[in-house]
Amino acid sequence: MHHFATQTIRVLFPLAPPVFGQTLVATAVETPHLLHALLAASCSHHARLVQEPSASQLTILKFTDLAVAGLRAALADPAETLKPETAMTAMVLCTNDVCNGNARTWKVHLSGVMQLLTALLERQRATDGGIDPFALCLLKWFATLDILAGLSGTHEGCVNDGQYWNLSRSPDCDIGQIDEICGYSTQLMPLLARIGQLARRNVHEQSILETFTEPSSTISEELTDEAQDIERKVLSIANQSPSAVTLATHDKVLASELHNTHLSFIHSALLHLYRRVELLPKSHPKVRSQVAAILDNVQAIRPFSPANVLILWPIFSAGCETDDLRERQAIQTRMVNMQTMGMGNFTRARDALARYWESGASSRWDIYFAQSGLELVLF
Repeated sequence: MHHFATQTIRVLFPLAPPVFGQTLVATAVETPHLLHALLAASCSHHARLVQEPSASQLTILKFTDLAVAGLRAALADPAETLKPETAMTAMVLCTNDVCNGNARTWKVHLSGVMQLLTALLERQRATDGGIDPFALCLLKWFATLDILAGLSGTHEGCVNDGQYWNLSRSPDCDIGQIDEICGYSTQLMPLLARIGQLARRNVHEQSILETFTEPSSTISEELTDEAQDIERKVLSIANQSPSAVTLATHDKVLASELHNTHLSFIHSALLHLYRRVELLPKSHPKVRSQVAAILDNVQAIRPFSPANVLILWPIFSAGCETDDLRERQAIQTRMVNMQTMGMGNFTRARDALARYWESGASSRWDIYFAQSGLELVLF
């Protein structure tokens, strides 16, 4: 448990409020199923750090089985179902699945977390109108994973179109400031969700066109108008900063890097909008400018800063959309650094990117991976 409290939690959420980690550990001590889930996460993380995953497999499985059994028992008890720690156990198991590459089970756990959170938040708002700080961090954790799963092309839709129970308008959130859990403004969430929806719709419509006629790179006037509206809204929230509380409770350099993580997501959102919604070619100046902007912000983050944990999706997105060898080398170097943090999803993302580069495929990355049967969650 010491490893989780001092290392794993800091890798998962390097800028989370200190009270989140403290409450998580204190709650786990009193909640066996959560404790076992955290121990499984800690063992998995440690095994990847020392590069001996097989040696710890039995221990990881033991803790995971205990966590799942305890979670099932809690779900059978109405008094336990609405407790934040019950949803937290499911969220930890889901995150473990993503980090360990368990594609079959992470969606099941994520769906379960959604149902638990919905019931939990309804009760909290009905009783006192607010959201418990611990539950709020859990909600942001869920939203971050759900959004990125949708943008990775592996997950159909986001909760309430990315509104997440009106999270971005909650009085408990710092509106107009960069969130310390996800690394970008919560106001970006519904826009990211919509980009993912439109991108998946485009893929579906293009596949139908290819069946009956020649594929097209043109989009409807209605879609063009919506894309321009999304672009305007994304740009309107680009100039945001970390909250005063975040700056006061963390190392100033690390906290200031949140500005770069936020901008990395802003430019990644535009990159996906241009490529996957507007269907612009990789060589288009608007696409190239977003790749360059992402990499500028990545380079502004220290090579081994914990903030790198937050930018897997932006750096992977830039990597998929550049043919420039110097840019690819910079991306490869940064992703190697990220692997040293012991997160298995970083390793799979780097391997997938290398595979895409080596293939020389002319198809867009999301189409290529879908055709290859490869699922990624860039969390």
